[in-house]
Amino acid sequence: MLVYFYPYTHKNNFVANNQSILKKLGWSLLPLKNMLSGKAWLQRKENTVVLNWVEDQMYRSGINKFHAVLLFAWFVGITLLAKLMSSNIVWLRHNYRPHNVTKTMFMHTLMCKWLMFISTKQACLESYYGELTLPHPLYLTDEQINLHICESALPAHLPRKFAFVGAIKAYKGIHKVLSSWPTNQPMLIAGACDDIAYAQRLEAIIEERGLEVECRYGYLSDHALEGILKSYDFIVLAHEDNRMISSGTFYHAITFGCNLLCLPSKFTLAKAAEHDFVHVLTPSEFTPDNIERLPLIPRKQVMQEALLHYSREKIRNAWRALLL
Repeated sequence: MLVYFYPYTHKNNFVANNQSILKKLGWSLLPLKNMLSGKAWLQRKENTVVLNWVEDQMYRSGINKFHAVLLFAWFVGITLLAKLMSSNIVWLRHNYRPHNVTKTMFMHTLMCKWLMFISTKQACLESYYGELTLPHPLYLTDEQINLHICESALPAHLPRKFAFVGAIKAYKGIHKVLSSWPTNQPMLIAGACDDIAYAQRLEAIIEERGLEVECRYGYLSDHALEGILKSYDFIVLAHEDNRMISSGTFYHAITFGCNLLCLPSKFTLAKAAEHDFVHVLTPSEFTPDNIERLPLIPRKQVMQEALLHYSREKIRNAWRALLL
């Protein structure tokens, strides 16, 4: 059985992790462009197409209007072909809106309507958003996480250690955190920042308020990110609401047993209702006393709960429901 998977490669480990799961289920994976072959036509009754982030592609960084229109036309054409060349089209929706959108979302809205019409199944990554869901995978296999659980737990740090990790962009809201962050509470900000003006804005807040915040700008390798997640107690999640349906940072953090300190959003409030290791505060509640009193759930317990809710087996079962 063949799955034509888009995108076939991506820097987001979501793609590689899910492809690995599908291969273990016995599916063969090919890039979407391979659907143009005669072999795809001959096997059209057995073919399945999986689409990720299609509706966001016209808003990629560096895309001009002309290129965006060409991309829109290409995706309409290739998905129409997919309808003829497959028996099942699965559209996975990741975001409410593209990360880089600044003004109009006309093409995004139109593409969402088209994908809703042409797909066989529409799924998302979180149950608060829709009934048909594919859980976001953790960033280690179940066996690797169980090995971490069996190893001696890392001690909690006094004072608590806080970090913000990943690409540093305005929609991720770290400026809101810094505007109210306790002046005596250290924090690490680590990740690539392509927006020089935004980096300067963050530095100005830090300097003006006299914060003990260290900024490490630059791409974080998997090894470097893992080192931070193993060394810090709380990962700060401050995304603007109605931007992302799910958060890879959340799943990366709990893979290594971190607690989460979050600003309120539909996603974080849903997770706080499920997990004691998710702590939601508004910026006005970032007082020294509140930060000091945050309950810290042990790493071992966080990882055990992560496996209980987001194990590879749960994801395999979700894929079976989507593809069969």
